[in-house]
Amino acid sequence: MANNAKLIDYLSEIPKPCVYVGDFNFPGICWETYNSNNEGQALLEWTQNNFVTQHVDFSSYVNGNFLYFILISNHDLKILLHGHGIF
Repeated sequence: MANNAKLIDYLSEIPKPCVYVGDFNFPGICWETYNSNNEGQALLEWTQNNFVTQHVDFSSYVNGNFLYFILISNHDLKILLHGHGIF
């Protein structure tokens, strides 16, 4: 959990607008319902409090999780994302 807090602190320091891309490895977050287990709760709350949205809408892992994220802090920023399913 200490690493999760460090991640949130790091993300909070990045100037906005910003596109955050990476393998955040929070399989307990359900981006469709905005629910999470305890491990992902801090990241989910950070995205909501900072108006950051997740744009990967397809499974990026074998068991159906969304591990690879593209988070965008400004709704005016547009991306074109082609999902081919599991990486």
